[in-house]
Amino acid sequence: MTKDILKQLEEITSEVKRVAKSKPFCPGRFLPNTTVVFVAEMPSSKKKLWNLNNNFFISKTDKCFVDILNRNGLGGSYITDIVKTCSKARRPTKAEINNFKDVLLREVAVIKPKLVVALGESAFQILSDADFKQGIPFKIYKSFVWHPANLRYKKRQLVIKRQVKKLAEFCQ
Repeated sequence: MTKDILKQLEEITSEVKRVAKSKPFCPGRFLPNTTVVFVAEMPSSKKKLWNLNNNFFISKTDKCFVDILNRNGLGGSYITDIVKTCSKARRPTKAEINNFKDVLLREVAVIKPKLVVALGESAFQILSDADFKQGIPFKIYKSFVWHPANLRYKKRQLVIKRQVKKLAEFCQ
């Protein structure tokens, strides 16, 4: 079953390449734990750190977030973005969101999580928008988990740890 999921996700990555055209992009990451899919707004690119050979970069804060997920039984959770193309940190445009909406819906349909959780308030606003939600066949968690970039701040680290722990308890 996992091989079939991975094959389907590879096909989705091919679709992302087509939609992204020549821009650097970031496909979904980590082996799918079908309990939860985390969805961020869009990947930011740091050209010095970005590996153009495999379109993948994990920052210190991403690694810290993955460690928090592992400690709370959510290790291996699928993490993806609404918009897949990399850009300097900013809000995505409506056109960018619309370009990748079907890709996100396919990712979620393949993984079949119990819950979709927004990473950050802006991702939550996009996922909760009435136009975006139209035709979405999955449940969106009623709140969001702070985006992993906030792990740089000590006070927010504690909040994120509590949010993930609460989410893990909710999923049991």
